[in-house]
Amino acid sequence: MKNLNRLSKQEEKNLEAVKQDGDAIKYINNPSEAVQLEAVKKYGYAIEYISNPSEAVQLEAVKQDGDAIRYINNPSEAVQLEAVKQYGCAIQYINNPSEAVQLKAVKQYGDAIKYYPNKFTLSKSELLKRKRQLKDKTNKKMSETENEKMASPTEDKALNALKVLVYTPKIFKWLLENDPKALFQSYNALFQAGCQKDSGFKNLSNLF
Repeated sequence: MKNLNRLSKQEEKNLEAVKQDGDAIKYINNPSEAVQLEAVKKYGYAIEYISNPSEAVQLEAVKQDGDAIRYINNPSEAVQLEAVKQYGCAIQYINNPSEAVQLKAVKQYGDAIKYYPNKFTLSKSELLKRKRQLKDKTNKKMSETENEKMASPTEDKALNALKVLVYTPKIFKWLLENDPKALFQSYNALFQAGCQKDSGFKNLSNLF
């Protein structure tokens, strides 16, 4: 129990140390992953002092400092993408970057291909073409989303208008006597819209 308490207190000290200064991890023997994560959150380059960091620690490090990837051996594509997303020129530290990584790098910093041409298998024109295609695709998706948002209020207004017509006693009575077919169609429309809990709908349900 004493050993466990001692370890717990030491862990707390380690965490507090790296929260104050991520670089302090260089003075900690066998830091836990929790300590590693706190260190790279504070200072991405602290990963230089971590042996065999997990992918989670690697990702956190490059999120803070993209070119901290220079201290990571054989980073996964996910880590590479996160690194160039944060800093396009981090591609200089990546061996054989995939096309996705290349595209992400020039998206973050267009001149990355100018300074590190040997890291790109795609030509500048091809990268720009794909970049435009990706932008167009994103804009199209955003436009479709906006259209959906604009359509919803219109549908709500139409439904509310129908409720006012059918749930108003005088109009309800007139429709019942003069146009029961329209009343039945209104019933179906409100049923499809999920208005069964409306008190006015119950009047319709009793009829049909």
